[in-house]
Amino acid sequence: MNFKIWWVLTIFYIVLFSSIATWLLVRPISGVTAAEVYQFRAFSLAIMGFFLTIASVSQVLIAFGLRDKARKSKTLE
Repeated sequence: MNFKIWWVLTIFYIVLFSSIATWLLVRPISGVTAAEVYQFRAFSLAIMGFFLTIASVSQVLIAFGLRDKARKSKTLE
């Protein structure tokens, strides 16, 4: 895996989480069902934030691994 693939995955995650957050924030709320209450909307955003944190940490670890692999291959050449 190289940095180009890493960037594509990172941009994909950013677009995915941004679009989900936007959809959660702008959808109309009638307040009739439990899923449309503001507290559940905030809870949904919190869950999404949790998964965003996991994805971000994994992306950073992958980036460090790729960077170290690139440095080692340069020193061996």
